[in-house]
Amino acid sequence: VPPRAAAAPPAPAPAPARGPSDEAQIRELVGDYGRAIATKDLTLFRRVKPNLSGDEEQRLRQAFEVGDQEVAIEITAVEVTGDTAHVRLVRSDTIGGKAIKPFAQVLALRRGPQGWTVESIGR
Repeated sequence: VPPRAAAAPPAPAPAPARGPSDEAQIRELVGDYGRAIATKDLTLFRRVKPNLSGDEEQRLRQAFEVGDQEVAIEITAVEVTGDTAHVRLVRSDTIGGKAIKPFAQVLALRRGPQGWTVESIGR
């Protein structure tokens, strides 16, 4: 009786499709945050920070009344822990052609069903 051939090992399962990394998604969100401010786009800002309070919205509307605004953001650190993250950044705004002193901000983020969003903005 001829020897039986050993069964071939099963083919490895295909790797799950991977989307953008957390850091890439967070960097895109931070870009949208800066764009919302520069373009005075309240709808985009609400998408970035869906828990926008009435007081925050009023302050934002007042800030949007300034002249043309450019927003340059440099991300200095991204720390992801599960479904939360903290982004440290430096904003260098130019309002009406006048450069404003750069300032640091910390964005606290949360990952939800729609992806990453800003929970709070601090300094």
